[in-house]
Amino acid sequence: MSAALPSRYMQTTEDATVWARIGNKTQTVGNLRAGQIIAIEPGAEDYYTFSFGFGKGFIDKGHLEPVQGRQRVPFFVTKAL
Repeated sequence: MSAALPSRYMQTTEDATVWARIGNKTQTVGNLRAGQIIAIEPGAEDYYTFSFGFGKGFIDKGHLEPVQGRQRVPFFVTKAL
C-alpha cells in the first residue's frame, strides 16, 4: 500500500471549469477565476483533484501553475465554533 501524496497549492492561470462526480456522471459544477489558489492532490491523470464542501472537484492540469511569488494562501473557516 502506498501513502497518499500531500496536497500542494496551485494557482489558476485562466478561468477554469470545475467538474465533480454526481451519481454515475461527471458534471460541470462551477468555475474558478484566473488567479485563484487551491490545494490540489497530485495525480497521474490529465486533471488534479481538490476538495470543496463535502465533495471532490476535478480541474484540468493545463489551467494551473505553482503559486507565483510570496502570495498568502487564503484560509477559509468551514464551521463556526
